[in-house]
Amino acid sequence: MITETRNYIKGQISSVNADLKQLDDPFGTIDLNENELEFGYKIIFLATDLIPTGNHNLEIFPISIELYKKVFRDIVEDYDIVFDNAIAIRDKIANIVSVKANTNFYRALPVSFTPEDLELNQRVVKITITLNFERAISFC
Repeated sequence: MITETRNYIKGQISSVNADLKQLDDPFGTIDLNENELEFGYKIIFLATDLIPTGNHNLEIFPISIELYKKVFRDIVEDYDIVFDNAIAIRDKIANIVSVKANTNFYRALPVSFTPEDLELNQRVVKITITLNFERAISFC
């Protein structure tokens, strides 16, 4: 289920911008090197939650996607590029028809969208998108 969901997210990101490179960091804890900062993303699965709702339980899988773009000349232009990509990626991933057809979840709800300017060795724009992937499960 996790691999299927990760592949779904990667496919949606690639359909928006094939130049984005996945950064292998499942826990979101590895420092980025200069090459990775050019235009990349991380997919981070967060702690799940199980909510009883009568006849079934609602299982929530929060997933964060962090987008990174190194600023070359124009901070406004680079910010706009990563922001536009992030909006398109969020909308593609959350498309309910796509979610139902390609994952074990019945929806992906966007819950946050956070832009940041990282002051590292290079200036980097970072946008974090968090979505809650939800599924209903029953225990007999």
